[in-house]
Amino acid sequence: MSTVKRGAGSQYSTMSLNELSDMRALLLPLLEDDAVLALWFVSCQARAALELMNVWGFVQKQIWTWEKTKKDGTGQAFGMGRIARGCTEHLFVGTRGRISKHLKNKSQRTSFQHPALPHSQKPDNVHQMLDLMFPGETKLEIFARRPRPNWTTLGNQCEGDGRDIHLSLQELAR
Repeated sequence: MSTVKRGAGSQYSTMSLNELSDMRALLLPLLEDDAVLALWFVSCQARAALELMNVWGFVQKQIWTWEKTKKDGTGQAFGMGRIARGCTEHLFVGTRGRISKHLKNKSQRTSFQHPALPHSQKPDNVHQMLDLMFPGETKLEIFARRPRPNWTTLGNQCEGDGRDIHLSLQELAR
């Protein structure tokens, strides 16, 4: 047993793939017929993330990549890894329905650089990209770390919410 405490479980409570899959019943009533899902994952969990996307009713269309840089924005960050040191995080972008009529900006890229952030914290780039691509559309972020203008943000680490994600989703569905 390792004494190194770097994993997600040492930072906050986590959910199994089955628990995440079971959230489908709570999520479906909240989703528009035409919807986009941006699902973050680390490379060793790609298969599980793709399975979850499918269970939630989305078809994977792209992979976006965050290349983590040093704090000063230069050079690659030096992350964890058993085979090679990870300096990227990815997200699957999936759709349901027909999103093309909602897409207003087609100039965004599938990769971007941003300095590494504290454990599990994501850069604002993806939110900004989605806001440009789908202005005025309803946006929901689950497991959010902080509130965002024009987004519904839910998560037990999110200021203003802070409750169990299941309770937040149930309340939102009412």
